[in-house]
Amino acid sequence: MDGAGSSVPEEVTMESVADIVEDGDTVVREIEVHITPTADPDTKFYLLQYPLRPYWRPYELEQRCEAVRVKHQHQKLEVDLQVDRFGDNYDDAADDHLRIAKQTLTSTQGNLSTNYAIGILQGNKLHLNPLHAIVQLRPSLSYLNEADEQKKKNITRVESDDEMPDAEEGAATEKKPEPVAFKVEIKKQETERQQQSRLMSYAHLKQLEEAEAWITLEPHGLDSPVTKEIKMKMKSSANNLIRFDMSRNEYMKKLVPGRAPSAAASQAVPGLGKEPLSKSYLDTLPLDKRLHAVLSQGRVHVLQFERLMKLAPAGCTEEEVLDVLQKTAYLVQGCWVATSNMRYTGGRCAIRDYILLQFVKNRVVSRETLEQLRVSKEILREILVPLAVQNIKTGGWEFIESTDKTFIKRHNSIAKDQLQRWTAGDKLISDRALAVQQMGSGKAMGAKPGSGLAASTGIPPRPSTSSSMAPETLAALPDALTQIFLKHHVCTLQFICHCLRESAITKSQADNVKVEEKASAVAAAKGASAPVAELTAIVDTIATNINGVYFLTQLGDPTQDPFREVVIALLKQKSAGLQRSEIMEAFKLALRKMPSNQLYQKIMKELCYTRGATWVLKTGDGRPS
Repeated sequence: MDGAGSSVPEEVTMESVADIVEDGDTVVREIEVHITPTADPDTKFYLLQYPLRPYWRPYELEQRCEAVRVKHQHQKLEVDLQVDRFGDNYDDAADDHLRIAKQTLTSTQGNLSTNYAIGILQGNKLHLNPLHAIVQLRPSLSYLNEADEQKKKNITRVESDDEMPDAEEGAATEKKPEPVAFKVEIKKQETERQQQSRLMSYAHLKQLEEAEAWITLEPHGLDSPVTKEIKMKMKSSANNLIRFDMSRNEYMKKLVPGRAPSAAASQAVPGLGKEPLSKSYLDTLPLDKRLHAVLSQGRVHVLQFERLMKLAPAGCTEEEVLDVLQKTAYLVQGCWVATSNMRYTGGRCAIRDYILLQFVKNRVVSRETLEQLRVSKEILREILVPLAVQNIKTGGWEFIESTDKTFIKRHNSIAKDQLQRWTAGDKLISDRALAVQQMGSGKAMGAKPGSGLAASTGIPPRPSTSSSMAPETLAALPDALTQIFLKHHVCTLQFICHCLRESAITKSQADNVKVEEKASAVAAAKGASAPVAELTAIVDTIATNINGVYFLTQLGDPTQDPFREVVIALLKQKSAGLQRSEIMEAFKLALRKMPSNQLYQKIMKELCYTRGATWVLKTGDGRPS
């Protein structure tokens, strides 16, 4: 099953167990234990339990399984099984709603408070892979509820038809509409305890779970090539030893990084997701990575500044926290919201940016405004539920958090700067959202990560002029530009145009490229023929410009982005060349820490070339420096 996370495999070697066993015990066999924190970055292991079935009466998944669906964020699983209509247990005389064509097993999450693993014993080596989740599968009875609801609708429809008067009678008895009384409620500002209670309530958690879209998986049997490949990846080939003189907690952290050694230590932070966002896990992270994890993986998408300060490491100042937030979050109604590319991919980023823009303008967004997007209700609900609460009567959505007027008043300059950026990017945001609906939600929603307006910078978009480009070109350009910068790092505007056209030609002629990717590449290439001022305005939204060459300010990696920003600041001051000593001095003053030599070389070689003992900014024309 798909997932994320990787680490270096570890090995536990028992060199002399006989030295530590008590007198009288006999060592029957010594086994090397290898720990592989993850088989690969795209794999997660779920343990499936069937509490209503004894071991001798399995569900025969390999023979009966038709479909599998998963919600990774909420660790929810559903399995569709074939039903034997010709078997002895199938009742042909049952009512229609009871004669099901398939049986669905649905999961409830089991307790994973300790560290479970799945093991493969090969010869004298035991390979262990930690489990991501334990789920218990039981038959779903939702079809009974659906039948009851349909029955009630039919009864209501019949009664309504019986009570409907004739046309002449209705015209004679027609009355003027009576006034309707509206109930006005004054919403009190929630206390922190009330807020936590609401966020942890069953209704709110159920709403979040329903908003997450199902991901369809392809089932494979025990002997399939895919299964065999996964089993091979589960076997560690590393030779790293774990010392036996460390404490129990250190030992467990070494085996499974980020996992708490006990149920008490793994208690989740209120309002956030479960593992790996446990309190013990967050405490191991520095400020930038901690806030990045909270914003990108936490259950809550909208957080007030006071709450974020409590999640920051002890001793952090407000200025330090705000410096990180302005690079990784939006300010909406005085609250901080994760940038769209941190939460979604493809067209969903453009749709979410548009919705957030409406909440910047008003606390309540009307149903009519949302209907203009012309995307499916499922996608709209998936994006809206973490951000707002729906009014059932009007259909409008109100921002989920109260406006943090205290923050706006205390940090007025930051609030004004954020509002100015939203206002300046209004047209670009609207154009991209319009382009998504014109391209079709199915294709546009499936683009690669990093396609939001803040894919590279992590901040709301900068000013945009009105454009003569087609909507599909405006929608395709940010992704195409980001890929060019990730490949070539430093580019002139002329080289960018060359890369856009070359990519369109290459993808159009390739047989293994999807139709929508070809169409997107062709649409982006049309931007190369646009007026220079218009193309420059688009490039400026995702890249930094120094003397006519462009590059990404941030890569979305908290490990290297702070050092990268220091180097860029130095290049702006002195693009003619930098000495290693002055770069290191700048790191020391700005960050109070030094990068590893490997990281230092990576950053410098992406942005510069060496001329003697001096680092000089690349020319950006694509030629080797």
